[in-house]
Amino acid sequence: MLEKKDAAQGAPAAHGDHGHHGGLPPPEPDGVHVGKVFFWGVLSFAAVLASIFALGPYFWVNRDEVVRAQVGERSSMTDVARALHADEAARLTQYAKKADGTYQIPIEQAMQLVQKELDPNH
Repeated sequence: MLEKKDAAQGAPAAHGDHGHHGGLPPPEPDGVHVGKVFFWGVLSFAAVLASIFALGPYFWVNRDEVVRAQVGERSSMTDVARALHADEAARLTQYAKKADGTYQIPIEQAMQLVQKELDPNH
């Protein structure tokens, strides 16, 4: 069997090289196209900025709507809390007859009665 030799170096040809492919491809140039890299970098940066400025108002509008909805919910909860507090205050300071036949008296008077009950000397 004859061994093929690389014409330039006189060395045996690589195992996969059968001579009809023309050898290795030429090396790529080492130079980087700075202009192209800079252009695409600036273009990408501009696209990101354009996206931010285009979508920013949309998100601010939605944020305002969400805040308004949450504040509205809080204010309605505040109204409920105020009504509950007013009901509690009324039960602690007013006289009333309950459905089960018991009576409700103001808390201050109830505490005085309990104190007299526990300390008859007072």
